[in-house]
Amino acid sequence: MMLFDFSFDSKFFMENPLWLAIITYLGICFVVYVTKPQYFFNGEDVKQFGCYGKNETLFPFYIVALVGGIMTYFCFSISKGPKVAQEN
Repeated sequence: MMLFDFSFDSKFFMENPLWLAIITYLGICFVVYVTKPQYFFNGEDVKQFGCYGKNETLFPFYIVALVGGIMTYFCFSISKGPKVAQEN
C-alpha cells in the first residue's frame, strides 16, 4: 500500500491548489531572479526598501514575492472551488 502517489499521472498535483501555487510561485520567482529587472535589482544586488535613495525601492523583491505567493494561492484555491458531494 502506497501512502502518497506522486507520479505524473496522479491527480494529486492537479487537484491540490497548494501544490499548484507553490510550483507557480517558484517558477515566477525564478524567472524574476534570473532576469533581474532594474525595478528590483541594482546590478547583482537586491534593492532595499525605501524611497529616498537611488538604490531603494518601495516594492522590494521579497515583499512582491510574499504578496505574490499569497495571491497565487488565493487565486488557485478560488478557481478550484469547493467540491460538492453528489448523492446517488
